[in-house]
Amino acid sequence: MASSSPAPHPASEEERAGLARLLEDPLQTSETSRDERLAWGVTVAAMLAAQSRLEASLHRECGVTPFEYHLLMVLLGEDGDPESGEVAMSVAATRVSSSLSRLSHVVRRLEARGWLARRPSATDARVTLVRLTSEGLERAVRCSAVYTRLVGEIWVQHLDETDVRDAARVSSKVLAGLREDHWILPLASEASADADARRSAGPGPRAGS
Repeated sequence: MASSSPAPHPASEEERAGLARLLEDPLQTSETSRDERLAWGVTVAAMLAAQSRLEASLHRECGVTPFEYHLLMVLLGEDGDPESGEVAMSVAATRVSSSLSRLSHVVRRLEARGWLARRPSATDARVTLVRLTSEGLERAVRCSAVYTRLVGEIWVQHLDETDVRDAARVSSKVLAGLREDHWILPLASEASADADARRSAGPGPRAGS
């Protein structure tokens, strides 16, 4: 049985004082305000803590890394051919925000485990297609259930409906500044518009009214 990670020790008074000095920018080299540095620091701390929890739990319960999990989900999703389930490597690389060389390395590793299969496209020899095997499909479904539970434990349970909308709005703004062509941004924008429309419409009629 894998040993659990040790619980983090509470910060000492000295450590807290040191962190406070960092926020005060003692060298006066930052163009950001104290509030901006604090917001950034808390955001990074939350992301790192969430990533650490995801990595440890996915490895322990599913035997995959977060990157491998996202690849399995891409192959399980709607990007593949509806009959064969095959996805072009270039499309998969876009969906997991990866270079083709990195993706090829990971695909070879999962292929060796018997989870994926590749073949050249019959219509374009330059294109390589990848799909889940039956074993890979079973693994993807299992991992999806674990990941959904983890998202609830790490994120959802700490947020109310307004928090979720604000988190999506802020994250979308940051992502758009870094990768304005990222595939998830139109989906986030559409979801935000739908949520605004529902709030404007107000509550629906009650049953039996």
